[in-house]
Amino acid sequence: SLPVLIPILMPPGYFIGLVLLVSLASAWAMHLRGETFFDPDDPKQVELRARTTLAALKPGAPIDEVLGPLGAPDFTQMFTVDGQTWRVLRYRTHRVHADGETTRDETTPVIFRDGLLIGIGDEAIAYLPTATQAAITER
Repeated sequence: SLPVLIPILMPPGYFIGLVLLVSLASAWAMHLRGETFFDPDDPKQVELRARTTLAALKPGAPIDEVLGPLGAPDFTQMFTVDGQTWRVLRYRTHRVHADGETTRDETTPVIFRDGLLIGIGDEAIAYLPTATQAAITER
């Protein structure tokens, strides 16, 4: 096939140059379309992605709709109260301390009951049953 023949017919230096040129052209085309590369080591990009994803969630969404795009949370809790399984995932959404560490006060809680989204944010905790509130805040 032709893709296999190109490296055979070209001197190695030309092939490497061609690969670099195609890569550069692809990156430039993405830049012109407004696409950006996500850097998981950039706290600002991580926080923006978390805020954007959380803002788009709908009540009743399954937990996979959060874990898929955002990955592992910064903090997680899981417990059972009155036969219902509660899971609280906390994602970093803002910076409070410029120390490079993520603390709970720099995260937004995402609350699931039996695997379905029921609330986002610290304010949502206030609407939960008292026993559930206590389980979330004492941890």
